[in-house]
Amino acid sequence: MAERRIATGAVFVVVGDEKATEVRSIVEHAALDVPYGRILFVLWTQSDSWSTGIPVESTAVASVLGDPSRREDSAWDFYGCGAARLYTKKGKRPKSSVLWVGFRRKGEKAYLRNKSAALKKTTIADSTIPVSDKVFTRDVANNVWHVNHRNGMDRVISRLQALTTWADEIALVHKGRSRRRKKHVTLDLTDDLVPVANKVEYSLENFPFAQTGKRKK
Repeated sequence: MAERRIATGAVFVVVGDEKATEVRSIVEHAALDVPYGRILFVLWTQSDSWSTGIPVESTAVASVLGDPSRREDSAWDFYGCGAARLYTKKGKRPKSSVLWVGFRRKGEKAYLRNKSAALKKTTIADSTIPVSDKVFTRDVANNVWHVNHRNGMDRVISRLQALTTWADEIALVHKGRSRRRKKHVTLDLTDDLVPVANKVEYSLENFPFAQTGKRKK
């Protein structure tokens, strides 16, 4: 009996220390794996210090959408961008940051699968996003996240995967010249961080203001 082929729900590219030409080649290669209507995410770790480096975001944008001066009817749409600040268990400052940019290949959007009679109820249940969870409303629903540093990159990928794909689909993760399959994991926010506003009064010419900063688990 032939094995059932599992559909691809999203594709990820994790950029390391590659040169700009190598990043462009990897992104263009990974884009071929993206089904119509689905998303290609490019992620990289941002240094907290001033240093030279390649412009990953602009390189990825040019790779997928083309040169701005000649951009007409592209087969892709810009999806969005975001950042994840990674913290240690007791850290008050982020240990590192992961940035991402996404592109959606034109076609039927993922959520329209819920109209398919072939979509199982168990798949719908396993794909449910806990929108009432305080982590979702305070963190996931924004484009700047606060995430545990341990396995930080994989946590960010899993969150993006859970938000944009169905439970019966897999994701493809490109890193360098390698590619691996990643199973869908139901979004679980119990171990995630909740940003909490901490008002600190200060004055500027006798006008009161507030400053945020505190986090809690």
